[in-house]
Amino acid sequence: MSKRIIGAVTISMALTVLLGCSPTQERGPDPAGFTSPEGIPVAADALPEVIVAGQTLYVPAYSHIFSRGARLTFDLTVTLTIRNTDRQREIIVTRVDYHDMNGRRVREYLDSPIRLGALATTDFVIEEDDRTGGSAPSFIVEWIADGPVSDPIIHSVMIGTMSQQGISFLGEGVVLESR
Repeated sequence: MSKRIIGAVTISMALTVLLGCSPTQERGPDPAGFTSPEGIPVAADALPEVIVAGQTLYVPAYSHIFSRGARLTFDLTVTLTIRNTDRQREIIVTRVDYHDMNGRRVREYLDSPIRLGALATTDFVIEEDDRTGGSAPSFIVEWIADGPVSDPIIHSVMIGTMSQQGISFLGEGVVLESR
């Protein structure tokens, strides 16, 4: 087993102990998966008139991985994390869509844009038993800002446990378009 996987599993286990929750414990009451209180809804007429910065990103995910060929699968919980890294300005997340492995949109997460204040983070969770995206789903995320900001960190975190075994890894967002 590589040092990177061992480190990720060790961190995952340490967080479980520190936070006092099991890996299968649900974080939020919303069955649609939106779990963060930091995202503040924005009315359409309150969006910035001039958009100076923004991006559209593709974020890969895995709902399950294969072991022993295709005979055994290891189910994973997916968390899409959007972190505003700017220390002074907010960003506005305008789109979070979940696509299946064939590229079809299967879920829209936002009814309206949400504000992420300086250094704020928001999460969207795909439950371990949700296979609507197939084995290799993805997210499309769009954000905007009314002034220059540092680029947010947008990635997916996959984690799964079975018996005494656990696995976790990241999927990094790739910029498709910049404003």
